[in-house]
Amino acid sequence: MKRALSAPLAIALLLVAGSAIAASPPSTRQLLNSQWQVTRIDGKAPVSARAQIRFDRTRNAATAGCNGIGGNWRVENGRLIGGPFVSTRMFCDGVMEQERAMADLLGSRPSVSIDRNVLRLNGGGHRLEARRVPAPNPL
Repeated sequence: MKRALSAPLAIALLLVAGSAIAASPPSTRQLLNSQWQVTRIDGKAPVSARAQIRFDRTRNAATAGCNGIGGNWRVENGRLIGGPFVSTRMFCDGVMEQERAMADLLGSRPSVSIDRNVLRLNGGGHRLEARRVPAPNPL
């Protein structure tokens, strides 16, 4: 005899399954050619609206709004593995603390997760949250 699941139970099972899929660590392929607008650095809004992180084919680039940080990258066992990193060294009043936090975070092999269009990095005593920026439409 077949028994159907009740509607509330079926919905609950789908939600649990969907959140497990969404919360799973991303692969390198899921970050490839993506750009993210930083929304939180260590729980605070970025000082600059230009704060972002980008993942190209083999290089990533990040900024808190002044200096650029970049290096090789890949995802391995739920961690963002990167480096060696290079950085510009300009003095930018008010941004330096967040730039140091981003550099320390990227160099710490942070855990990485994507939940829908939100990227989260956590490691080295720092946390970053960013929202995916849609790719521009080709002309």
